[in-house]
Amino acid sequence: MRKKISLAVFGTVLMLAGCGSDDPEPQNPVLPPGSLKLNFSVTNGVRANPTLTDPLRGAVYGNCYVSKDVSLMGPREGAVEGASIELADVDLTSAEVSANFATTGPTVMPEEYVFLGMFDVDGNGAEVRRPDIGDPATLPTTNKFTVVSGQETEATIVFDLVYNF
Repeated sequence: MRKKISLAVFGTVLMLAGCGSDDPEPQNPVLPPGSLKLNFSVTNGVRANPTLTDPLRGAVYGNCYVSKDVSLMGPREGAVEGASIELADVDLTSAEVSANFATTGPTVMPEEYVFLGMFDVDGNGAEVRRPDIGDPATLPTTNKFTVVSGQETEATIVFDLVYNF
């Protein structure tokens, strides 16, 4: 009987020692993810560009990358997408901002992101998801936004140029 009591007291002392209020706070707490709601628009320069031969209507394809992983040349090697976007039937023929929008579930980690993508106005980009001549595209220096933990972040993505290579 004496051994059982000694072990029980020793176990209680260990439990109390581990529950003290002097435990340090976690250095980098994991924050819950947020969600995105993205609308789309084009600049006046895109609307007036002579290489834009199709109406401003089509699918939008793109990815959100952590902004520090993107340079002027695009995403760095090994950069991981925070979110992938595909939205069919975006119509900017007369609207300033798209009536429909892309959303993600609460799966995007809190961070500053940049959207890189294309507006497939000629309908041939579904497989390769790369712009070809005449498709509006984004620049890696614009379309930055910050996802906030546990909240929906809304941003309007602007296509800055018409691809002509």
